[in-house]
Amino acid sequence: MPTRGVFFATYSELFEPMFNNLNIELGEYGYFRGDPSWNVVEGPRYFNRLYFVVDGYGLVKQEEKVTELLPGNLYLLPSHQQYHLICPQRIEKFYIHFNINLCQVQDLFLSCQDILRLPWAKKMEPPFSEMENITNIYELLPYHNFIYNTIFEFLQFVPEELLNQYFWHGLKYQKAFHYIQENLRVSLTIEEISRHSNYSVYMLAKKFKKDLGFSLNEYVQNKLLDYAIHQLYTFKNIKEIAEEMDFCDVHYFSNWFKRKTGYTPSQYRNEVTDQHELYFYKNRKPFRNSLEQLLQNKDA
Repeated sequence: MPTRGVFFATYSELFEPMFNNLNIELGEYGYFRGDPSWNVVEGPRYFNRLYFVVDGYGLVKQEEKVTELLPGNLYLLPSHQQYHLICPQRIEKFYIHFNINLCQVQDLFLSCQDILRLPWAKKMEPPFSEMENITNIYELLPYHNFIYNTIFEFLQFVPEELLNQYFWHGLKYQKAFHYIQENLRVSLTIEEISRHSNYSVYMLAKKFKKDLGFSLNEYVQNKLLDYAIHQLYTFKNIKEIAEEMDFCDVHYFSNWFKRKTGYTPSQYRNEVTDQHELYFYKNRKPFRNSLEQLLQNKDA
């Protein structure tokens, strides 16, 4: 019995920090009905997308690759890639946007270049088309569990050595990650992060890249790009976004953004987001507002 107790305690020491540092952020989700006018090119997004194809079919093009979206399948479209979304006739799908990271390191699916697919056991699904009619928390739980379980199933495509790398070394650099999160701006330097997180400049400049496979500067730049893209979906003007990120002027911000994405901020907002939003927001049924109303009613 004592041996079993020691064994259990040892694994608890591992599970607790892993579960406490596995972060899933759910974004917009809803039920979508598309027709042939759903023909949009989307620039890099900061979130992953899950598609639960219910009926009809669609196509996703990535340069020379074409993936069919067929009923009975789940698809994960990794973030930070450009996709051409096409509906030849009609399609119905439940969708959700999300990010997942371990110990505040970069999104776990950034290592995946291709669209991922898993079969969908429909008999086990909650009725997505009825999700907008949810009236209490208990009705919401099956959807919550199904979505989280699906995300975890897709983690089988992430190499185990990468998960171990992000976990162990992510814990090591937690103070640095926290400081970056709280003080993210283009002027942030390794020296500043070093002073406020008790790591030497050498450790952050050299050891960090050896441990995680990318430099601290690359990490900060990716976080800045995610923030910039996210802000372009708000009503903030581009000058305001540039100032928030501590760019010296809009021109510098525009040049930096174009180097990263191939678009200027104005092009991204006008050409990439608008053609998607004009169609998408007329044909989807988002459930976030319904959920917020549900919670408000509960507190009333």
